[in-house]
Amino acid sequence: MFRLGMNIRSVLTSAVYTKTLNLSNEARKGKTTGAIVNLMSVDIQRIQDMTTFIMLFWSAPLQILLSLYFLWKLLGVSVLAGFIILILLIPFNSWISIKMRNCQMEQMKYKDERIKMMSEILNGMKVLKLYSWEKSMEKWYWKSEKKKFAC
Repeated sequence: MFRLGMNIRSVLTSAVYTKTLNLSNEARKGKTTGAIVNLMSVDIQRIQDMTTFIMLFWSAPLQILLSLYFLWKLLGVSVLAGFIILILLIPFNSWISIKMRNCQMEQMKYKDERIKMMSEILNGMKVLKLYSWEKSMEKWYWKSEKKKFAC
């Protein structure tokens, strides 16, 4: 499945790259370079990760049922205590997952902001050098980095 994910990632990255090269100037105004880079790195990575874990949709319940069966044969009724704890922890696990997803979404906003800022800095490097703004831009960059890790 990992190999399939890598193949899908290669195809999608190539498709986005080809599409980006063929964009008209009017269409380019609608998307920033940071958004395109983000699409190629983060969004395609999510699709690749999905292919790796898609097997768990059918195999995880099967593994749990087989484990319970073999534990029941080995330990008897005491398996129910562990199973009840497993069931009771599902809401807690869901809550943690929601918190982590919200944190990742917030980090993505900061990453997008950072990518946009870095492309702006790289595009305006001549102006930065001309006016000696390197130190102020460096402070601006690290301030943005601190926001990302504040989550």
